[in-house]
Amino acid sequence: LIFFLNFQNHRIGVNSLTNLNGSRSFFKEINTRIKKQTKFKVYLIKLQNLSIIRQNYGHKMGDEVLYLFAFNLEKLFSHGYAFNLHGATFTLVLPYSSHNTSSEESKSLLAYLEEPINYTGTPMKLDYILSEYVWKGEKDADTIYEQLEHASDIARESKFKYASCTPDLDKARLRRQYLINRIQTVSREAGFEIWFQPIFNVNKNTFSSMEALLRLKEKDGSYISPAEFIPLAEKTGQIVPITWFVIEEVCRAMSSCCEMKGKKVSIN
Repeated sequence: LIFFLNFQNHRIGVNSLTNLNGSRSFFKEINTRIKKQTKFKVYLIKLQNLSIIRQNYGHKMGDEVLYLFAFNLEKLFSHGYAFNLHGATFTLVLPYSSHNTSSEESKSLLAYLEEPINYTGTPMKLDYILSEYVWKGEKDADTIYEQLEHASDIARESKFKYASCTPDLDKARLRRQYLINRIQTVSREAGFEIWFQPIFNVNKNTFSSMEALLRLKEKDGSYISPAEFIPLAEKTGQIVPITWFVIEEVCRAMSSCCEMKGKKVSIN
């Protein structure tokens, strides 16, 4: 009974389509290696066009292609562990040695990803994004996975297929997370300010309108560029509360400032 229950518990985390362990097993494996101080590296693989294959050839063929991809991946790297986190997202955990940079493994994986999956004589080319991480002493699996996801996002935005988790890339990730945390609270107390830039009419020798500009102030008095935090606000959905904040602040200023009476304000 004990063996049976243990087996059932193990099967709960197994993807029924690819027969690979899922996210729970992946995070457990990483945390175990960290605890044992065993050097390792992780690949995050995201297949991009599986939904298109299913649309063009049917769900059955799409499922078979995904199964073959997982089967060959596990077979090719039998000295490591392959996981199917969800959908068409996979991870590969391999041992790592400082004496062997294992660049050959990276080349083998890239070569495998570039090779079409042959299903019933029909070659299926899978578009992918691959990110690589080598353990550098992080204390938990969540941080490692966040680095892999960030590298994957950078690769996608740069139109690349591969990205490696570097110290500079991790600094950019931490900066991004800091900015996301900052813009989650949209208020004057949180550092958001509205600056009014007058548009001067040289014929009338006065300003006839103005433009409202949003700024985000740091505690040390410096300012974060809108070019840095506005794109993040758009990606995370925070652009909506930010927009309402700007509108409300502009309306408040127009109703309370005599110099702004009868003036037009454009909101940027």
